[in-house]
Amino acid sequence: MSEGTQPDGDDAQTESAESRPIRLDDPNEDAADGEQTGSEEAPTEPEPAEPAEPTDDPEAAAAGGTPAAVGVKLGSTRTVVATPGAGGVETVDALTCLATYEDVLTGEEKLLYGEQAASEYPESVWYMLRSGLPEDDESAGLAETFFRTFVESNGVPADSVVVYAIPTIDNDRGLQNLTSVVEAAPVGSAGIRSYPEALCGSIPALGDGLEAVEQTFVGVNLGSTNLEASAYRRGSQLQRYATGGVTGNEVDRRIVTYVEDETQGRVNIDAQTAREYKEAHADFVDYEPFSDVVQQPGGGTHEFTIETAVMDAVDETSTRRSTSSRTRFSPTSRTTT
Repeated sequence: MSEGTQPDGDDAQTESAESRPIRLDDPNEDAADGEQTGSEEAPTEPEPAEPAEPTDDPEAAAAGGTPAAVGVKLGSTRTVVATPGAGGVETVDALTCLATYEDVLTGEEKLLYGEQAASEYPESVWYMLRSGLPEDDESAGLAETFFRTFVESNGVPADSVVVYAIPTIDNDRGLQNLTSVVEAAPVGSAGIRSYPEALCGSIPALGDGLEAVEQTFVGVNLGSTNLEASAYRRGSQLQRYATGGVTGNEVDRRIVTYVEDETQGRVNIDAQTAREYKEAHADFVDYEPFSDVVQQPGGGTHEFTIETAVMDAVDETSTRRSTSSRTRFSPTSRTTT
C-alpha cells in the first residue's frame, strides 16, 4: 500500500477482521461479526406458552389447572354430585334433607344433613324439595343451606364448570329458586348451566359421548315425586309431559309388596331397600335376577333371589305411564328411561 493512498472500505474491513484474533469461546464473537458486516439480527418473538391440558383431577383444578367438570342433581329425595377422578367419574350422594340442633355446651345452632339428619332427628328433619323444586322463600333458603353444606363437606372444587339437571315442570318461580340455590354455593366459578333432567339422563344411555344430542328420541324420567317424558331432536326439547300420578315412590312400594309375595313372606324390605333394588337392577333390555342376604330376627342370615318382583313393579308402572299420558310422540323415536 503506497503512502498517501487511502485503503478501500472493503479492504479495510477485511484487514481489520483478519488481524483480530478470535477465541473460540469468545462470547462477543457473534456481536463482532455483526459489526463487521453491518448486519443486525431481527429480534425473535417469544414462543407462545402451551395451553393447559384438561385435567380429570379436582385437586389439580383447584390448584390452578383447567376447571373441573361437575354434574349436579338436586332431587326431591336424593342429591347427587359427580366429579372427575383418577379412576373415572366419582359420585357422592345424600338424602335431600336438613336438620338443626342446639349445642348443649355453647348454645350454637348446628346443622346435619342427609342420612344422619334423617336418622337422628326424624321428628324435625326438613325435606325441602318434596315437590321437586323449592316452591317458596323458606324452602329455597333451606335448600341453599343444605347444598352449600353438602358441597363443602365433600370437597367439591370451587374452580369448576357446573351442569345441573332441572325437572320438566311448568313452575318458573321454582326453577328460578333452584337456580339461586346452585349459584349461591361455592362451586361453578368458571360457569353454571342447566339442562332438562330427561336429556341429562339420556346422554349416557345412548352412547359413550354426546351422541344423544345428535339424535331424535324420547327420554323418560321416573322420579320420586314426578314422572317426566320429553321428546328431543338434536338436543332441543320438542314436547314435554309431567305428572304426579305415577311416581318412583309408587314403584318402590310395589317392589316391597312383590318381594314379600315372591319370597312367600320370608323377606320384608323397606322402601329405601326397594329403591336401591330398582336403581341397581331394573333394566327393560338386560335385566338379570339378583340375590341378596338379610338378617333373620332370631339370628343368622337368609339368602334369597329376586326373579320377577322388581321388573313386575316397573313394567306395571310403565304401562300406566303410557296409558295416562296424552302427549303423542313419534313411534319411530327411541325411548330411554
